[in-house]
Amino acid sequence: MTNFNEFQWAIFLYWAVSYKDDLKGNKGSDLDYINLMSEAEFLRDLRSQPNQLKVEDIQNKVIGFLNLWKCRIKGDDQIALKLREVLVQSQQSLNDLKSLSIFDFNNSSATQNDEIQDIYSRIDKIPHFGPTAIAKTLHILQPSLFVMWDNPILSHYHVDAKAKGYIVFLSKMNKMVQELMVDFKSKHSTDTLEAFLCQKLDCTLRKTMAKFLDEYNWITITKGLSVPPKWWPS
Repeated sequence: MTNFNEFQWAIFLYWAVSYKDDLKGNKGSDLDYINLMSEAEFLRDLRSQPNQLKVEDIQNKVIGFLNLWKCRIKGDDQIALKLREVLVQSQQSLNDLKSLSIFDFNNSSATQNDEIQDIYSRIDKIPHFGPTAIAKTLHILQPSLFVMWDNPILSHYHVDAKAKGYIVFLSKMNKMVQELMVDFKSKHSTDTLEAFLCQKLDCTLRKTMAKFLDEYNWITITKGLSVPPKWWPS
């Protein structure tokens, strides 16, 4: 079981690694995420009326971001057009899920799971969209609910890279966040977990718990760093 002390150490280490990358001007840093997720008007249209968006905007902003985060998607307008078509087809499901967060994920809800699997499977049919790109795209669409992953992370949690495996992964993330909340509330009675972390890190963008879960996984699994660090005195 992950305790809150380990979790907040991982979030701090993610901030430190990303801050160093930002200073160096490295591509694929957290600044790219912050820049995209600050595009309020574009994201509103992407999530609620994608048919109003120009294909080149989807290409430049969404696929451009995915490639900065090493998804290696072919950069042509046909891919962006297919993504727009999928989003138009998925509007009802996205609308049904828009108020949910990872705290609310219910593995026993057949309707909820069917909607998530439907969106995942639709994106999975787009050329060059592997599981990492799919999960990142889902997170862009609903950042409170969908947790990103990569190959080391899905392997660590022993889940399949297809839609049903992503449901299992979200269930594991929900279990983790429920355990973290119990530990957090035993030490802090006023803040929410997300607000506490954002305030401590002076976040310029209000991050969601789904994003913080990805940061924890990336630091401890993808990067393989210890939390707390081995150099930290007990």
